Amino acid sequence: MSLLFMLIIVILYRRLKSTEKTHLDDDALLQRRFKELAEANVHFERIYNQHVEQIDRQEKQVIHLQKKLLDAQHHDPLTNIFSRRYVLPLLSEFRLTTTPTVSVLVDIDSLGYLNEQYGLEAGDRILTQFAHLLQSICRVDDHVLRWDGGTFMLVGKISSLNEVRGLCERIKSSVLQHA
Repeated sequence: MSLLFMLIIVILYRRLKSTEKTHLDDDALLQRRFKELAEANVHFERIYNQHVEQIDRQEKQVIHLQKKLLDAQHHDPLTNIFSRRYVLPLLSEFRLTTTPTVSVLVDIDSLGYLNEQYGLEAGDRILTQFAHLLQSICRVDDHVLRWDGGTFMLVGKISSLNEVRGLCERIKSSVLQHA
């Protein structure tokens, strides 16, 4: 009996060792898989962060281009002052205040004749110089817009009609000085 008993113990011992080895192999396999998953996670996280950074750059570029487009839409390319497309946003802004607002239209007479006589480049120089002249006459808070062709619009807050008359007189005397 003791031999049979010893044989059973040896068989059980071998099975135990075999099971133990299998468990050790399983643990090693799990550790390898875990390491592979951790490396894959780091890789995918890096890719994710790169995509997020790329999207952020593209968003900033879109915002920049939208601002540039809006700026181009609201500015006259020749004179580099506001164009008439800026009137609605400007008047909406002024409408929020209780201070009276004035708009004055100023037109360059005979611009078509000057263009015919001296060429379009001369007319463009006149328009550009006139726009700068109007800006120099107006106050900092006033806005000068190119309305159409040789017509300009001045928009600003006023406290009295005498202030408007004074502005018109300054424009007239400055134009006569530069003529």
